Amino acid sequence: MESFGVLKQIWELIKLAVPLFLSSASWVGMKATDTALLGHLADEGTLYLSAVATADLWTSSTGVFIQGRVLGTFVGQAVGAGKPEMAGVWLQISLACIAPLAVIPLVLWSTLTSTVLATFTSDTSLIAPGALYAGVLAAAIPGRVLYSQASQYLTSRHVLYPSTVSAICALVTNLCLGLFLVLGLPDIEGFAHRFGFTAAAPTTVASEYVQLFVLLLLGFVIGSHHRGAWPTQGWSLSNFTRSRVWEFYKLYLPSALAIASDFWRVTVIGVIA
Repeated sequence: MESFGVLKQIWELIKLAVPLFLSSASWVGMKATDTALLGHLADEGTLYLSAVATADLWTSSTGVFIQGRVLGTFVGQAVGAGKPEMAGVWLQISLACIAPLAVIPLVLWSTLTSTVLATFTSDTSLIAPGALYAGVLAAAIPGRVLYSQASQYLTSRHVLYPSTVSAICALVTNLCLGLFLVLGLPDIEGFAHRFGFTAAAPTTVASEYVQLFVLLLLGFVIGSHHRGAWPTQGWSLSNFTRSRVWEFYKLYLPSALAIASDFWRVTVIGVIA
């Protein structure tokens, strides 16, 4: 009986870990799909593949400002303390706190990529396509922030399937759009739909918002899983107190910097290599 109890606990951990993994890895999976598809553009050589790889060093090292994952801690504490309505309060606080941080990569990717890539590589032919890729990809940042926080809000309350289904939908959407728009498969006579490199970033952006749409649809519209875990006053400025904002930043910033250290180390190695 004791071994059965241990197995049950392990199974519960696995059920919680899979959605967390998928929601975190979906972005990486979509970027990996982009790279794989661009590698099949044989007639264009390795120019665009190299440009995206160089741009990824920049976007990965600056995207860390939106990658901290601490909302689950606050939601779990609220639910455990018998105050589930505070889970919704902390979701609102997290979105308000991360919004200004999200402006940083949004501006950096949109305006400074060309300048930075010129310091990363001596091959000037990579700068223009790399800047285009990062600039378009910046449009996915708001969707990424919303998805990450809403997913943590649900999974921390053991509402798992919206994150799992939405992540799978995003990966499948990215692959299908990539095959259709980047590689032009399947070939349709009289209908030109092969756009090559220029379609790579837009497919990722579109897939990110498909993921967000599915999550919100399953988690909030159809499932209504926010009921009972949302403040009675709804969205209200009274929820945003100085102490709560400070508590959030006190955990979020070290978490983001811990993640950043890994990405910054890889970026330095990539630039030197």
